[in-house]
Amino acid sequence: MIKLFKDRNFSIFWFGEMISVVGDHISLLAFPWLILQMTGSALMTGLVFAVQGIPRAVLMLAGGAVVDRTSPRLGCFDAGWRRGCRPHQPAAGHDGE
Repeated sequence: MIKLFKDRNFSIFWFGEMISVVGDHISLLAFPWLILQMTGSALMTGLVFAVQGIPRAVLMLAGGAVVDRTSPRLGCFDAGWRRGCRPHQPAAGHDGE
């Protein structure tokens, strides 16, 4: 495994993916915490956890079945591309107020 990290391209890819995954997991906690701080409502916090968690679980199951039937490489590329586009979607309708 150490030989893999001697390849510069692999090292850059691995480090980038690590940063991306850490950011994804931090956001899973940060958004509900933000709602709790803003509203003080445990119900709203739980709702945010559910809204984040349920689609993620369903799509992971469906995505696993699709990748098993198609190219895993294409599935990784597609997932990375979609994950990169996702953060910009909420900001598209925001007017800055």
